[in-house]
Amino acid sequence: MVNQLGPFQSYIYSKQFNIITLTETLCDPDISDREILPENYTVYRNDRDSWGGGVLLAISDTICSEQIESPTHSECLLVKLHTHKPIILCVVYVPPSPDPAYLLILLDYIRQFASWSENFVLGDFNCPDVNWAFLTAASSPSRLLCDFVLDYDMCQLVESPTHEKGNILYLLLVYYPDCVSNLTVHTDWSVFPISSRHCPLTSTLPSKANLTNYSSSMNFQFHKGNYVLFIGC
Repeated sequence: MVNQLGPFQSYIYSKQFNIITLTETLCDPDISDREILPENYTVYRNDRDSWGGGVLLAISDTICSEQIESPTHSECLLVKLHTHKPIILCVVYVPPSPDPAYLLILLDYIRQFASWSENFVLGDFNCPDVNWAFLTAASSPSRLLCDFVLDYDMCQLVESPTHEKGNILYLLLVYYPDCVSNLTVHTDWSVFPISSRHCPLTSTLPSKANLTNYSSSMNFQFHKGNYVLFIGC
């Protein structure tokens, strides 16, 4: 993503997404938040110490938000949105062929917030062998993920392949499927300016957010525009 900032910024500002999530950002501390999105967004990042990986959440300045501390040595971000009903967004990147111990630590941390009904867990879990129709998998890491989804009665909403090899790698886990609408996996790269092996996703979360720096009686209707963009770089 860092070598495609110009086209990325032009696309984001033309579409005016309220929430943007990125995985495999390849960012490092030398790259400032304002270099990524110069204005109108609060940027939260968890960069990898070495080359590769990294996750990012960018929240429109019209939405009050705050970061929740994430576990060390994990590529995970949690951000709380101060909406009509508070929402927790958790964006995750799990490296390919993940160590089951690493995934277990990550899922144990996410469990702390699993009781929140307005909880969205999303990102690239790199578990291509999961059969989401039956919640079965061959590998140990993927079975851990299936157990997590079953234990907390969550739904995985992405049904189309998100990677050029035909795998569903990017997931969106929620409690109530009806709270997400217009979820689309975009396979037509002519409309998206970033080169990637992953398909971008967009969706709408129908809710109300408190506007920053405005009267508390004012509300922003998410469903009136494009709301969320998910990108695996």
